Amino acid sequence: MKPKDLIFVLLCITFVVKGQISRDQILGDVQIFPDERTKLVINTNILLAGEPLQYKIYNHTDSNTSSTLSKVAYVSLRGVNDSVIFEHKLRLKKGMSQGSFFIPTGLETGIYQLLSYTNFSLNNLENGITPKTIYIINPYVKGNVHLKNEIDSAQRVRIFPSTASDVLPRPEARYFSLKTDKSIYALREEVNLTVENLNDQEGSGNYALSVRRLDPIQVSEPHAETEKYSIRGRNLFYLPELRGELIFGRVLSVDGEKPIENQVVAFTVPGKDYIFKMAKTNLQGRFFISIDQSYETAKSIMQVVGPDKEQYKIVLEDATFDSTELKSTYDLQLNPEIKDWLQERSIQLQIHNAYFNEESIVVSKGESGDRFYSNIGRDYFLDDYTRFPSIRETMVEVVGFARIRRKNGKEAFEVFDPYNPYKKGPFSSNDPLLLVDGILVQDHDEVLGNSAHDLERIHVFPGPYRYGPEVFWGIIDIISKNGDFVPQLSGEYITEFELEGPMLYKRYSSPDYSTKALQRIPDYRTQLFWGPNVRLDSKKLTQHFYVSDVPGTYRILLEGYSDEGSYIMEEHFFEVK
Repeated sequence: MKPKDLIFVLLCITFVVKGQISRDQILGDVQIFPDERTKLVINTNILLAGEPLQYKIYNHTDSNTSSTLSKVAYVSLRGVNDSVIFEHKLRLKKGMSQGSFFIPTGLETGIYQLLSYTNFSLNNLENGITPKTIYIINPYVKGNVHLKNEIDSAQRVRIFPSTASDVLPRPEARYFSLKTDKSIYALREEVNLTVENLNDQEGSGNYALSVRRLDPIQVSEPHAETEKYSIRGRNLFYLPELRGELIFGRVLSVDGEKPIENQVVAFTVPGKDYIFKMAKTNLQGRFFISIDQSYETAKSIMQVVGPDKEQYKIVLEDATFDSTELKSTYDLQLNPEIKDWLQERSIQLQIHNAYFNEESIVVSKGESGDRFYSNIGRDYFLDDYTRFPSIRETMVEVVGFARIRRKNGKEAFEVFDPYNPYKKGPFSSNDPLLLVDGILVQDHDEVLGNSAHDLERIHVFPGPYRYGPEVFWGIIDIISKNGDFVPQLSGEYITEFELEGPMLYKRYSSPDYSTKALQRIPDYRTQLFWGPNVRLDSKKLTQHFYVSDVPGTYRILLEGYSDEGSYIMEEHFFEVK
């Protein structure tokens, strides 16, 4: 394939905008696309119920440098029989993201797979999905677990000495030097950590920094993790999510037999800060919607647009896959010698979680985008005017450039050109784009029957406006006080579905013991610090945190990938007594 042909394919994908199409719909050899592969860094691979699993994801090219192609990645925890424990959707920033999951007390003891991928990486012959094995111990629920010597081939979790110097080598630092101001700390004492680059700019990159107690258990005889798992074999090509998350589906005739081409569909995440998109189906009746704005989990609306809408139905699709090939064939075997430690740690977790303060989690929400029509038109904030009970009266007495007229035997909203004495203009025979809390309303009677007291503002743009594949004669954008307009959902042409929002960025703040405000609150943390977004270059980095009430040997682990794609891991140990 020539370079210009590659550009053509990419442009096609960009403008048709989690999607998949048949490979025979791609013009050219799909092998010329660069591979993407994800990498995971986690805080630990052995967790008890009541602890958080924390992770960082990298999205790389086949040369192991950061990929800027996909803007969305996925991390999923799978259990026995490919059961999905969670599936996180993550917005990538410079090819990276992070997330966390609190291990619930209802999850059975067992061996789980943490999978990471992008929609585009599912096309890879190898490394399409990156698995990491996670061992979960839950003393409250009986799972598929065995005691020592019951099964010879089982995975074993056994006791080992807790002093790092006895069992762990201290490798010489190659890229970064990790130093603490002491080697032994008292309970709740402050730790001052310094990270210094030993090779000037070499090794510069973005890393995860974890400080965690070395628990007196380890996994023996772990089975090898494969990096060559692929779901190839199906005649599918998974589209890259170039600008944001892809939602896709098909428009079919009501009987489900015929795909409908060139049919407009509208999508909404409703609310005051709504997301509204439109697209047109291709020859196979498929549509693709790209979401590049931030949103939280919400009920979303997808509908067919047009006078013949009731003759069609919408079928949403997804890019789910079967990961049973990655399932562990081992049972988890617990050594009875861990009983005392397990009992002590379980009690500590119960106490810690009872005192756990949600305010210690700092959530960074993504910015909501501007309204799609930017600043054109005029807002009418109804509290600034005399309130009228009906929307009809409000349109007459308050709102300019718009009115209600009869059309085809029914009342309908209409906008007009204020500078035209005949109140007409180009495309004035077209309907206006009528939105309520971002939901496209095709039957205007749905709006007229509501009380104007429930409305916060009405925005009007009096002029031709092209959005997606459609040209409208003006915009009437109505926002309710609570952002909770409920449309009529009768008919197969419109569907409401739950859309899981992207994982929010979380940062667990460390307690500050410089004062006595927290002296009576128990602190049984074993994860003293987790920083998934630590940028290191030639400068020194200093980090401060406090130890908890749990004595033992703690490991400081710096792990991740440099800007050049080199995997780097440095560690340091200290004691708490």
